[in-house]
Amino acid sequence: MEAQGTTASQGEKDLARGLWASMFRGKWLLFSTNAALHLAQAVLTLAFAYVLKQAFDAVAARSLVLLVRTGKVVSLLLAAELAIELALRVTLPAFLRRATSDYRRAVFDRLLRKDIGSFDGGGSSRYESVLTNDVNTIEVTYLEKIFTMVTEVVSLVGSVAMLLAQSVPLGVVAITSALVPLVIGLASGRRLAQRQRMVSDATGHFMSTAHDLVRGFPLIKSFRAEYAAYSRFEAANAALEADKRLRRRTELGIRALAVTAQGVSQLSVMFFGAWLALALPGSRMTVGGILMATQLMNSVAQPIQDLPSIFAARRASRGLVEKLAGMLSENRERTGGVALPAKLERGIALSNVSFGYEKDRPVLSGLNAEFAAGGCYAVVGASGSGKSTLLSLLMGAHPQYGGQIDLDGCELHDASLESLYATVSLVRQDTFLFDATLRENVTMFADVDDAKLDSAVRRAGLGEFVATHGMDYPCGEGGSNLSGGERQHVCIARSLLHGSGVLLLDEATSALDQRTADQITRSVAALAGTTRIMVTHRLDAGLLRLFDGIVVLRDGRVCEQGTFDELVSIPGGYFHALYTVSA
Repeated sequence: MEAQGTTASQGEKDLARGLWASMFRGKWLLFSTNAALHLAQAVLTLAFAYVLKQAFDAVAARSLVLLVRTGKVVSLLLAAELAIELALRVTLPAFLRRATSDYRRAVFDRLLRKDIGSFDGGGSSRYESVLTNDVNTIEVTYLEKIFTMVTEVVSLVGSVAMLLAQSVPLGVVAITSALVPLVIGLASGRRLAQRQRMVSDATGHFMSTAHDLVRGFPLIKSFRAEYAAYSRFEAANAALEADKRLRRRTELGIRALAVTAQGVSQLSVMFFGAWLALALPGSRMTVGGILMATQLMNSVAQPIQDLPSIFAARRASRGLVEKLAGMLSENRERTGGVALPAKLERGIALSNVSFGYEKDRPVLSGLNAEFAAGGCYAVVGASGSGKSTLLSLLMGAHPQYGGQIDLDGCELHDASLESLYATVSLVRQDTFLFDATLRENVTMFADVDDAKLDSAVRRAGLGEFVATHGMDYPCGEGGSNLSGGERQHVCIARSLLHGSGVLLLDEATSALDQRTADQITRSVAALAGTTRIMVTHRLDAGLLRLFDGIVVLRDGRVCEQGTFDELVSIPGGYFHALYTVSA
């Protein structure tokens, strides 16, 4: 167990390093160009300080020739500064665009590798926050500051070097005043990283709460639950702002130390330089030298103020990436395995299958059932009997089940997920549609044969709707432009077009009117060559007789299995009781 924990921890570290590297990989030319331009800016800053010394020394020496020469140098420096700024206008946005977009791609690519059951319990808002707020934080607080760090480090080192060249004691004073706040800032980075993580978590929780409340607004209004909804919103909002307040206080605390150090260091160098000029005439300290030293201290003081925050922001950004790596390492989709056939030849067999979403609370317990290849089966039972969970297991959503699930003799644990998803298709009770056209929702954005598309649309009962509105009809966000029944039609058409050998339908007709539901059920029953397992709550004799078999669940177990006529003829049977109550 200890070895496994170590491996997982190392895997998260490797993933974090890979995600971090995605912001820089393949962009070294852009990175180097921006670094070189910022380096040139730092050199210009130092040159301007030296030119200032020369100008005042020219005045002190009453040398017009030196002053004119200095003016020409200033003109060249100004032209160079303009050229650098114009170049940065192109190169810096290009780097930031590629860095952030490649990072998002790397995150989304890893997200697609999580298993199909990762989002069954919710949590999508955490990843929405990662792809929006966290990326924005990394871009604004770190990526945009990387090259500023280059400029300020070079300015700091160059300024200290020039101060040492002017006067060794003056350089020592400058170095001493610069190191103290840098050490304090670096030590504060851990706390800022912790605060940033807290803000990231709180943002994800707030987005999840807001998402739920907005989607549930009609329900809130109809049940007059505005006060309760407001209380939930306010609690999440207050928690987020409280964490943001702590982060801001930490940032401002670091900045306060830096600003104080800036003033102290600048005044120390200026007064110490003046003391050298007055007390030690042999120190070669001139008025121009004092002014240059004061100007250079701006190049020392600014890094003192900014570098601690930049280093802390880098640490905080790394913390966000490491947190994400931990999230992405959970429930990763397994790779490899035995390829399943597109069409099953023998069928599906479940032996003593047990499963629970929580420990010691089984949903399925000792379940045994068989579904012959090409057969059409109904799964019925009271609410909470495990019908939907059974279909989720067959989709590979929860690999931690007990017992055995065989597809053509291949245990589900050993099957490759790629072939499983190609073989098995699920139409869920809760429909999901993209904010796209009808065609794109049915085809899942793929290019398909028009004849196959027309066939799937017709068999799903969408023919009349398409004839009226066309395949380019916009479905709206979450299918808001369609009725509940129409959304179910689209999902069924999507699955039929997929052409899976096994079609699972979880209350797929529950939102449809009786006539349409009957039509869909008959269409599903007529799909020869496809193994069909349909969870249904409608115990209609005419429809149930269409199925080759009915599996009856009770408390997570198969209590009865057979055809409709066989089950309804069992006196005192559980199915007989269900059917009698529903009739």
